[in-house]
Amino acid sequence: MKEIDFLPSNYRRASNRPKRLRRIAVLAGLFIAYVTIQLTYETRLDRTLASVPGVFGDSVESCSIRDMTAGHCDVLCPAPHDTDQRVAWAERVVLGLLGAEYRLSYLSFETGMNGGLATATLHGRLRAVAENELAVGMFMGRLAASSYCSEIELVFVRAVHGAGRASREFELTFVLDSKYLPG
Repeated sequence: MKEIDFLPSNYRRASNRPKRLRRIAVLAGLFIAYVTIQLTYETRLDRTLASVPGVFGDSVESCSIRDMTAGHCDVLCPAPHDTDQRVAWAERVVLGLLGAEYRLSYLSFETGMNGGLATATLHGRLRAVAENELAVGMFMGRLAASSYCSEIELVFVRAVHGAGRASREFELTFVLDSKYLPG
């Protein structure tokens, strides 16, 4: 290492400059890719929501507030036909986030309970098959990044073998925020 000792210290700093610039460029590229992916998923989710009846021209949140101020108690005590519409909306949201690279096995929703009273919150349970653990994590990231889901918990991940390939079956639970639910 004696050969390097005679070099001035600013030369060593200058030799590290391209490495730093490369790191900065890579981080900037990753950030741009992340933002692009998020915008793509939000656009796809918005298109899914636009196809839900009763949402055209109004955000779901303002529809819920308007219904509550009009004296309707549909949000707090949903009637069976309202529950079906809310579950259909919730299925569209989750399937819009799920994407084609996952195989859905099971999806169910139940109305939240608060001291014996039905609330507007929907609790979901999803079971699907993904290629690997990374794909499971990516889907959980999609759910967490969307403003519709919260309290996401992974129940299990296990290896399954079928069609000559190993893949991962996973189950998770989540809560759909009541302010986005229709009616």
